[in-house]
Parts: sequence; C-alpha cells; structure tokens
Amino acid sequence: MASRIPFTFESFGVKLSFMVMPNVPEAIAGTDFGNNETGLHIHPDDSCLIGKGVGRPGCPRDYGSEHQKNMISVGKEIAEDMLGVTPRTFVAGRWSANDQTVRALVKLGFTHDASPRFGSVSNCCDWRKLFHILAEGLGSW
Repeated sequence: MASRIPFTFESFGVKLSFMVMPNVPEAIAGTDFGNNETGLHIHPDDSCLIGKGVGRPGCPRDYGSEHQKNMISVGKEIAEDMLGVTPRTFVAGRWSANDQTVRALVKLGFTHDASPRFGSVSNCCDWRKLFHILAEGLGSW
C-alpha cells in the first residue's frame, strides 16, 4: 500500500519529499518514490553510522564541520546504495543543524535543508549567515 502513495499524489500534480533514514535499510531498500524527491535524515547515534565508525551520541550540532561532513557523507552513500538516487535534501536529527551543518551540506552537494522546525524560536543555525557561508566559496573548513 505504501508504494502507491507517491503515485496517488502525482496524479494530482503534487510532488512529495521523502526523508529516508539509512539505519532502516530493510524498510526502504529498492523503494520506488516515483518522480518525487528523496532526502536524507540522520541522527549521529544511528547504528549505521556507528557501524562505519562515524556515529556518536548527541545531535549533529554537537560536532565540528569535518565530523558532520563525514556522518552526512556516510548516510548519503548508504541511501544512494539502497535507493539508487542521490539525496539533495537533508533533515538533521533532532532539528539540530548549525552553520557547520550547512557548510557540510553544501560541500556534499545538498541543495535544501529542512532542519528548522516551523515556529521554532531558536535553532542552532543562524540562517542570516547562509549567504555568507555560500559566498565563502567553501574553501575554509
């Protein structure tokens, strides 16, 4: 039944975004999301990240840019292997993105971050800095 959901929305011209968690491969391996967007959602303590040596307890914002980049990269590779598509949208576990997360996402080719919660007063990322981060040319980590 779940495999029909994307196609039901497509018949109405609606494009969906599916955020996949690479620590549950049996639930998503080979799933056809149609012409919809597939994104990545990870938590630093996901078993798949710990198994690859990059997982740790806590939130993404608890780690520096290089460690976040490694975690996100591993999650992205697992998702690509399972689904055959490259995720371009990201949601940080516990909505805990920060400026370092954005730097890692841009460096890894992500185009969208959906980590901030609607109505949240305080997120750890200063989104006013986003254009400055992009303008840096991503040369400095």
